Amino acid sequence: MKLRYLPLMTLGLLIGSISAQNVDHPYAFGFGAHFIDYNIEDDGYTKDLFDSADINGAWVANRYTFGGSINNSFSMEASLAAASISTISKGNIRETFLWCGVDLGLRYQFANGYMLPHDSWFAPYLAGGVGANYLDSDDPDATTLFPEGEIAIGTNLWLTPMFGINLQTGYTHQFSETGSDYMQHAVGLVIRFGKGEDKDGDGIANWEDSCPDKAGIPLFNGCPDTDSDGITDAMDACPTENGLLQFNGCPDSDSDGLADKDDACPTEKGLAKFSGCPDSDNDDIPDKDDRCPKDKGLKEFNGCPDSDGDGIADLDDACKQEKGLAKFGGCPDTDGDGIMDKEDRCPRERGEIALKGCPDSDGDGVADIDDKCPDKPGIKATGGCPVIEEETKKAIIEKINFAAKSIQFESGSDVIKKSSYPVLDQIVAIMILYPGTNWSIEGHTDDQGDDKFNQELSDKRAAAVKNYFGSKGVADARLSSAGFGETKPIADNKTSAGRAQNRRVEIKLVEQ
Repeated sequence: MKLRYLPLMTLGLLIGSISAQNVDHPYAFGFGAHFIDYNIEDDGYTKDLFDSADINGAWVANRYTFGGSINNSFSMEASLAAASISTISKGNIRETFLWCGVDLGLRYQFANGYMLPHDSWFAPYLAGGVGANYLDSDDPDATTLFPEGEIAIGTNLWLTPMFGINLQTGYTHQFSETGSDYMQHAVGLVIRFGKGEDKDGDGIANWEDSCPDKAGIPLFNGCPDTDSDGITDAMDACPTENGLLQFNGCPDSDSDGLADKDDACPTEKGLAKFSGCPDSDNDDIPDKDDRCPKDKGLKEFNGCPDSDGDGIADLDDACKQEKGLAKFGGCPDTDGDGIMDKEDRCPRERGEIALKGCPDSDGDGVADIDDKCPDKPGIKATGGCPVIEEETKKAIIEKINFAAKSIQFESGSDVIKKSSYPVLDQIVAIMILYPGTNWSIEGHTDDQGDDKFNQELSDKRAAAVKNYFGSKGVADARLSSAGFGETKPIADNKTSAGRAQNRRVEIKLVEQ
């Protein structure tokens, strides 16, 4: 086999190795100096000669490697090396052979996260593989391609995560009967490259992704910040809510200094002592527990005031400004009759429920406030006064009618003559004696003069008498007045005697 076929063999091995995946840097390329201790077991040559890389100096790169990692523990590597082997024949003649070797191997890395940290700078390994070496000389019969197997130990000394020094030594066994076993030694540089596996698909390789199982962002070395608040989810107490650093990523919606997750009232600015809830009226009761959050109140009333001090909160008190009783919704019952004042017609007098809190002194079923005869039992029809017998009624009417005939006025005027006062007082006495009676006062004139004037004069004279009775104590409600002018004569207006009778005041009992 000629040397020109070696590049094709090497390319095939390299393609086989780079198909491997990796969770770190998937590929590595190395180069450096290669040394061989080769044993040739042949009659024409001296055995066990050591060649110290007799290729124009040891610093020349005569070994190249290319590999791809399978996982953190295993990787595959292809290598290509060349060297010259000098031998001395039995005739003391030195001969030089061209040696080329190509290998494909499997490497176990001790720096895999179990035996040593995955990112350790010291990364020893154990390797094994198969390959072939080519030995060429000036003698065509001596040119041979030997299949071989190799086992080696070595280490990478990583100066940076991507660049390091490689040291390796190994033993090679040749499977051909004409080949000899030998030792190989190498020192060189190794470069890792490639992005590596990205398990979470966030564009950051697992080896540099602090959160390889969760898609993240470069700012946080591959860790997610779901709510974009500048805090990684792992450190964020509220990873789905945009929050603040001082609250470990949780929001403070109402800006009261408490994170929403610790705030009982997250949308209302409040106080720390109330777990973030407000106390609008400053009564030391948070609004959420305060029945009257806008009015400063008392704890015993759940934050409501008691303005009248009756033990009933204003919110439940129908009479906030009056000290009252709970059974009346906070309203008072001043007279203690079981009817609250606002429904009691007589709030200062103890009365009966049937009479809306008013007393009935004479027990006639008519409240004193409505009873015209509160000291005499009567009936409702007469305003609480006793019924007047018919004979008595006639006598009263006669007395009043007789007295009324003596009522006189100044000529053409509604002014009562003083001489009529005694008569009027007699009538008042009768009215007061019978408080259950009501009276109508009617004024009349003769036909002398203008009709309109006569009508107005009769109205005024009737009203004057009514006012006099009122001034003497007769209730206004018992009295009414009206004028009829010259429309109801009782005598002939053609004579002076008749006209005198027509100028009169009549007082009539109003039947009930």
